[in-house]
Amino acid sequence: MTEPYTLDANVLFYAVDADAGYKHTVAAELLRYAPRGNCLMTLQALGEVYNAVSRRKPHYRDDAEVLLVSLEESVLIVSADMADLREAIEQHTQRPLQFWDTLLWATARRHGCTCILTEDTQDRPIVGGVRYLDPFTASPDELAPFLP
Repeated sequence: MTEPYTLDANVLFYAVDADAGYKHTVAAELLRYAPRGNCLMTLQALGEVYNAVSRRKPHYRDDAEVLLVSLEESVLIVSADMADLREAIEQHTQRPLQFWDTLLWATARRHGCTCILTEDTQDRPIVGGVRYLDPFTASPDELAPFLP
């Protein structure tokens, strides 16, 4: 079993975007393995991906909806609470991070995630015990725990 991890909305977006080449291939493979791994999803990331697909690739909106339904049936989905919000605000004021990234981090961390797979690492390899890994630039060894 892999370490507890989650996927950021940008990874989920590439899983839906069949035009994204290599990124689509990697993201789709990560999602195929997620139910067998130790993956959980935040409700925030699921909402973000649907919103992004609706705005940027509306012709893939149905595919996004299918993805969200399949994730609902196959992985644990968690939501932020007020403690996560307070921690996200604190992190946001202390570090040059996007607020929604800090909320995803706080929610995932509270639920035991030790890794966030995201394209948006912003030169922060570890924050509060949570490691950031870009699956599109990671070495095969770094990515191996998250793939079959």
